[in-house]
Amino acid sequence: MRKWLFLVAIALSISFESVLSAAIFTYGFSPATITTTAAFYSIDTTGASGRARAFYVTGDWSVAGGDPWSNEFRVQITGLTNLGGGGLQRAMGGLGNGSAYTFGAPAASTWSNNTTSPTGMGAVTYLADVAAADLGGIYSVGLRQTFGGSSANLANAAVHFATDVITPVAVNTIGGPSMSRRPSSLTGLSSAGTYRYQTLSYTATASGAHHFGLYTGGADGYLFVYNGAFNPLSPLTNLVGLDDIGDLGDANSSSMWLNMNAGDTYTMVASVFSSGADVSNGTFTIAGPVGAVIPEPATMGLLATLSMGGLAFRRIRKKS
Repeated sequence: MRKWLFLVAIALSISFESVLSAAIFTYGFSPATITTTAAFYSIDTTGASGRARAFYVTGDWSVAGGDPWSNEFRVQITGLTNLGGGGLQRAMGGLGNGSAYTFGAPAASTWSNNTTSPTGMGAVTYLADVAAADLGGIYSVGLRQTFGGSSANLANAAVHFATDVITPVAVNTIGGPSMSRRPSSLTGLSSAGTYRYQTLSYTATASGAHHFGLYTGGADGYLFVYNGAFNPLSPLTNLVGLDDIGDLGDANSSSMWLNMNAGDTYTMVASVFSSGADVSNGTFTIAGPVGAVIPEPATMGLLATLSMGGLAFRRIRKKS
């Protein structure tokens, strides 16, 4: 199937009229009891393709022993979650108690600096923008509890990788337009200054949660997402998400999960935290979308003493 991508670049504003194929690839696995020592499971992504931009883990969490005060666990993907200078382990947080909890797919209508991240997901599920994140090989996924003496079970476990909806777009705000105030929250503005920016417009071809990312190349970037147009004279209008904390372990890159509605046009804005600064070596990414129903993974055999994931995926294409 032929895939067409049309780009229009005017005054550092880029609009996508069509998309590449995109998919959520799902791999089921059967972890043993999760303890404070990480145990690793082999996930074979052979046959899958695309760059894994983000990931999340689902399953039914329950206490196995000890006193885990919150229904949470940590996930690491060897060679991936620590790229870009980031921390190796990513938190999958629950509700702050020891009750049984089901970790589901991300879904969020708004996002404000990770404070409105989907319950149970944690914010830090962003993967570095490197070839090592390309699907098609074998990943090693580790799980552990964090509180001394605690242990837990995770039934019906699966790891899900979100791949690109668009070809990543270079970001360089040097010499670009500016706004005098940038959002500091969904309802508040920064002090006056010069906040240069670059925009990217995308019309969703499917409904569901998408992962929006801004790699900043070391600059202290700030990512804003608008459901509709962006007006630098009214930067809170249509604003549905903002993030400057970062998921790569460097506090400069930004990302968020946000629901998109098919047919709606969204605007990503790459800007900066500090007045007068620039993002000169950045990248816009959009991955997903998460469907309402994720296919059940196929059952596969064991690989040595580790569980090998079974593959299922939901693929979305736009025909030319």
